[in-house]
Amino acid sequence: MFRKKWLGRILMLIVALVFATQAVYAGTTAFTEVKVKEKAQAQECAKEPEVIIHQEKEDDIYSQERLEKIARDYQVDYEYLKYLSEVETNFNLEPYELFALIASESAFIPITKMDGGSLSYNTTQMKLVTAEAVYKIITENYQMEIPYPNGELLEKDKNYAALLAGGYLRYLRDLYESKEESYTAYQMGMSGRLNYYQKHGDYWSPYAVKIDALRQSFLELPASSRSI
Repeated sequence: MFRKKWLGRILMLIVALVFATQAVYAGTTAFTEVKVKEKAQAQECAKEPEVIIHQEKEDDIYSQERLEKIARDYQVDYEYLKYLSEVETNFNLEPYELFALIASESAFIPITKMDGGSLSYNTTQMKLVTAEAVYKIITENYQMEIPYPNGELLEKDKNYAALLAGGYLRYLRDLYESKEESYTAYQMGMSGRLNYYQKHGDYWSPYAVKIDALRQSFLELPASSRSI
């Protein structure tokens, strides 16, 4: 009789201990889950400002204030600058490198002149033979449908000339994988860039240095939150 009571009490203690352990485990698990969720939420909140800040910077690159300043300084049409920004974006160029190239070549003035026995056209000063090669690059490599170049189109349509120059810059960058080599090749040609390298040991020609400096100067202009 005494033994049965003793065994019964032991069983009751074991059952109580099991329930108590389960309760502690459940509470600990719930607490852990809450902490994990809180930590995840905190991390998400911490990430959000970084994304927003980055987006603001991206939107601010071609701000209205910055483009208006360039338009005033060079006495160039604001809408033309907006178009150049679209070309840079479409060809994934570095910000303002097409601007810098055109500023260096013509100061944004659409002029056609004789150069080395052949005409250099419009704001980009591209020759017809180069334009024909670039047409093939843009239509085949980048799958864009554009008109075939001719002297009249290059001379009269500065947007078309800029589009060719943007596509050519993109191609040169893809080909050489360095901005200084692509800038030097734009001015000197593919063989000319090699001649420069053989003489100087790098591709930082005066032209490449000028383009990169101009690009940086455009980026350093004050920008507001009013993006195009």
